[in-house]
Amino acid sequence: MTIRTSANLKSAIARAYETFARYESVSLRPVETRSEDRKKLDGLRDSLIGRELRSLPAEELLDYYYLAIRHIGDADDLRHFLPRLLELMIVDENDLLAPQVLSSLLIEADVANWPLPEKEAIVTLLTVARAEGLLSAKNLNGVLQDLTKY
Repeated sequence: MTIRTSANLKSAIARAYETFARYESVSLRPVETRSEDRKKLDGLRDSLIGRELRSLPAEELLDYYYLAIRHIGDADDLRHFLPRLLELMIVDENDLLAPQVLSSLLIEADVANWPLPEKEAIVTLLTVARAEGLLSAKNLNGVLQDLTKY
């Protein structure tokens, strides 16, 4: 089930997709890991590569979300999936993607050194969501505070 979105929120979501569109090619290379974990990570990579980003449901992004940067992929891979992850965190009522994880991922991906338009797209989307009462309900204020520090 999804939350009804306003024109402002739809615009902010579209801006995020446009801003991060250049990260269309993802490698999702596993970070050094034990061989028994490697099979799981390879399977995860194979299930996500080549898929239409906007159609990926939260359930299928869940493993990636919790393993990103530390176990699979790099900052560019995160940037590829970020618009969809943000969209799902805001409009999906299932609450599968814990907002506090996003803050950690962004810090690990060195968001402080990302280009300003990328940081602005994230802040804009989260600010609009907060203004519409979705942000506090989803407990994303910490993510927004972390981003505005940079």
